[in-house]
Amino acid sequence: MKKLLLLVSVIIAAVIILLCGCDGNGVTKTENPDGIPESGTELENIDDTPGTGAEQEQPEEGEISDDFSEIKLNELPIMIITTKSGAAIVSKEEYTECTITVMNAAPEYEFEEVAAGIRGRGNSTWLMPKKPYKLKFDKKIDLFGNGEAKKWTIIANYCDPSLVRNDLAYAIGGLFDELKGYTTLTQNVDLYFNGEYAGVYTLCEQVEVGKTRVNISDDIYDKKAGEMISPEKVGYLIEMDVRAPEEGVEGIDYFLLDVSPDIQMPFAIKSPDTEDERYSANYSEYIKAYIEECYAAVCGEDWSAVASLLDPDSFAATYIVHELFNCIDCGQSSVYFYKVESGKLYSGPLWDFDISCGNCNYGDENITSPELPWAKQINFWYNNLLRFEEFREIVKAQLLKYDYGILKVIEEKEREYFGQRSSFERNFTRWKILGVYVWPNSDEIVGITTWQGQVEYLVNWLKRSLDFLETEYCK
Repeated sequence: MKKLLLLVSVIIAAVIILLCGCDGNGVTKTENPDGIPESGTELENIDDTPGTGAEQEQPEEGEISDDFSEIKLNELPIMIITTKSGAAIVSKEEYTECTITVMNAAPEYEFEEVAAGIRGRGNSTWLMPKKPYKLKFDKKIDLFGNGEAKKWTIIANYCDPSLVRNDLAYAIGGLFDELKGYTTLTQNVDLYFNGEYAGVYTLCEQVEVGKTRVNISDDIYDKKAGEMISPEKVGYLIEMDVRAPEEGVEGIDYFLLDVSPDIQMPFAIKSPDTEDERYSANYSEYIKAYIEECYAAVCGEDWSAVASLLDPDSFAATYIVHELFNCIDCGQSSVYFYKVESGKLYSGPLWDFDISCGNCNYGDENITSPELPWAKQINFWYNNLLRFEEFREIVKAQLLKYDYGILKVIEEKEREYFGQRSSFERNFTRWKILGVYVWPNSDEIVGITTWQGQVEYLVNWLKRSLDFLETEYCK
């Protein structure tokens, strides 16, 4: 009965959205002179603004569209989040109690009112009207066959009018054996929050250490022996992140790598847990020293020294995906590495691709071109590694191995998205951003006023980028 009532409430909410043209209160304008979204500024909702849906076929007043009359058979699963007492989510640190229900999924992945917590996440994306969240279930749960875990993320993709750049990047990353299956699995969902339709979100695995995530041992204490584990025998997960100094203590939560006389790059330590009372600066000092050794090797001339310290295959794989997408931030944030206990440094998992594939208006005058080798230019690891003929040969071999698979994923995903058209287009009845500038959209992106046009642009852009990479490394 609960499930039936939930479905009825979802249908009613969806009908109200269409009949009332609901655009969601509190939508904020994200453009400002510095290019960084600010919170609290109003966005005008003008019905005849390009992309608001006025130029698209809409149901007549009092008529239910075919999309919503068939919501029970909707292609996307439905996720319903209900917070305790209907509380709003205002913190990125403190979890708010909630229950989560999943419907319209395979029977084994449907469930009702499972206890969890929810909080905000993200940096610039947290300042946007459609906000991303982090979920933490009370008990481990398998969402859509992605393996059991407590922590998950739901990505809003507000500044990506295609809604699928992240999903497509992770699908392509999943092809690479060299990434050892550590690329996040995803599932797009129709999200309802406290009884209101919130749009299409992408559910992702949290980037973390775990048996179904980055499978390394980050234990710093040996319970059986009753003693601390030496730093070199511990596994580490770190993120290259310019914002790390804003969120932690140097020498504990993050360290700085001297990239040049004028540049220091912060690396945040994600695992081991730096808040563990047994954690000491010895662990931070060890991983910093190891990263310094790796960087000195890639800046040198001895390939054997490079290959003895890091895994070239994983670095080549993440380079190809970052370069394929022209991921704008791949030189400064959301770039992960992990070091196996008593082993090498690996590149990955991949993360954060909403600002990519021409969806950007800063960084380079040619940033929207699929023929710009942006990752090579902006990422000092890739830039130095590509000086080595041995590394370029690895990149070539992987492109030849996966080029057909990449093209196949792009085309299969395009068909999948268009098959789920009703869900994706419904998102823009809630968030009227098609044809409207949202930071940091390029002029080309703003000029495309339909969701289908956005996906077609993305698909064509990626095909051209793949051709460029093959020309650069394989011909």
